[in-house]
Amino acid sequence: MSTEPDASRAATRGQLIAVMAWCLLAAFGPVLTLAAASYGSSVPFVVAMILQVAALVWVGRIAWSWRDPPRGARAMDFVLGAVVLVTGAVALVLVREVAQSFGIRGSALPRVRSGIADPVDFAYLGATGVVVTLMGAAVVLLLLMARSTASVRAVSQSAGESSGEAIDAVEALLAVPAQPRQTLAVTSARDPFLRRLMGRSAWILFGVCAALSVPGLWLVAADYEGSLELVGGVVLYIGVPVTAWAVLQSVWRRDEDFGVAVPALLRSMVVPVVTALPIGLLQLLLVHLPVFADRVRSYQRPDEVYEGHYWFPLEDESLFTALALDLTLGGVAMAGVAGLVVAVFLVLPITSFRDPDQLMREQGMSGSREHRARNVAAARVLALGLPLAFVVPALLVGTDPGDTRRWIAIALAVVGVGALYYVWRNQRVDLAARASGRMPMGVLNPDDRRRLDDATDASGSGSGPATPT
Repeated sequence: MSTEPDASRAATRGQLIAVMAWCLLAAFGPVLTLAAASYGSSVPFVVAMILQVAALVWVGRIAWSWRDPPRGARAMDFVLGAVVLVTGAVALVLVREVAQSFGIRGSALPRVRSGIADPVDFAYLGATGVVVTLMGAAVVLLLLMARSTASVRAVSQSAGESSGEAIDAVEALLAVPAQPRQTLAVTSARDPFLRRLMGRSAWILFGVCAALSVPGLWLVAADYEGSLELVGGVVLYIGVPVTAWAVLQSVWRRDEDFGVAVPALLRSMVVPVVTALPIGLLQLLLVHLPVFADRVRSYQRPDEVYEGHYWFPLEDESLFTALALDLTLGGVAMAGVAGLVVAVFLVLPITSFRDPDQLMREQGMSGSREHRARNVAAARVLALGLPLAFVVPALLVGTDPGDTRRWIAIALAVVGVGALYYVWRNQRVDLAARASGRMPMGVLNPDDRRRLDDATDASGSGSGPATPT
């Protein structure tokens, strides 16, 4: 048996881990240099340019290899391109935050045009340009990967013939797969707990975030005005990206016993305790040191009306007492919420189109040939309707009776209720699985109730199977 596909997957996984680690370093490198650089220095932006140019060359070489690929793109390949795009967006935000802390974000370009620019202005604009170019390269890489898939090739070929055939090809992409997707389980009960919980790249991200948590908090201690804004929030809850990435891994790390959706929800609860809590305790150890408290108090607001700090309280209570819950339980709660959002808004919808049969099995829907098409549609409607349970309350928070957001929320609530009714009315459950006690029978729709009654009657007369599927 050939091991070439396995070797290719291992190479792709190794490349993903290496690219993700470098892109994270390139994104957070400028922030780490702030502690050593003087105010208004060009060093953070020069560091950003050097690291991002190296990442750009790397991504460019990968994109070049996809001009004429020997195989179609897999899910892991698309994840690589998405990682570059997301970390590029993070890098862009951080570069702009550093520029904001130096007071040059909105004035650098006008000074360059007027011929009165400082070196830091050129460094900031150069770093921004490189990051934007890297994000563009990531988009090109994703398009090249998409072009390599057989389904997209079919769309592009038919589009040249007629618009009607192109529409048919696009509809075919959304149609029910002819056969259930055959995916291998990555984890099982035989694996150690930590390996089953998170993949290798998530553990690497955990190490990176843990390493950045202490110098990041030291940097925030000097930001008495709150000019770092988003950076400070990320530092205080730096365990959030780890949980979000670990939950997203559920899409391609199917568990042998629990599948995809259930592990995603479980990881949103367990991973924060394993990762965000230790990072919070590490930061709390730094907060407990007298040198940290002295640094915070040395950067108080200079005005006479109010002496304080944007990020840390300077009242009579100690910093340790004031931040103990925020850095520990607060960090766990924020990471858990982020994981739940990723599970509901990304994992479930992606799985409903990538592997609908897997989602059907987890929801206790029948996979028989006669019911498969309608259950695929029901699973996809369920996956796309569940996020409304989060969107509607978010829109209603802080709204007045005449607020437009309230009417939008009401309309979306009606859509959500309609989606749930569609799923309940049109699905066909796996009666055998539910009768066995593996999952509750639930409230059956009229057709499922009729199927159950027919099966019960047939079982009583001895003329048929006990329970249909």
